[in-house]
Amino acid sequence: VAQGMTTHSHVCGLIHDTIEEWEVVVGSGEAVVATSANEHSELFNALPFSHGTLGLVCSLKLRVIPAMPWVRLRYIPIHSAEGIHAAYARALEPNRLAGED
Repeated sequence: VAQGMTTHSHVCGLIHDTIEEWEVVVGSGEAVVATSANEHSELFNALPFSHGTLGLVCSLKLRVIPAMPWVRLRYIPIHSAEGIHAAYARALEPNRLAGED
């Protein structure tokens, strides 16, 4: 499971801190649901930073953290290294305001 900080980590912790339930196929082939309060709580606590060594994560439930109304997410598909470079260069232009096209 990839872990890390986000721009909102100071409010809600690391990404794994928002996970409330993991569904995992463990080494025996059994699918288990691990929460902080059930019989698989040790697995629940060990999964962050385990990098797949404890099982295959099939699904998880996240706690949604509300965003303020001025936060906007925009998906821009980029299909080449040149496209990534151009988009990054545009984002770094002097005096560019966040969210401008």
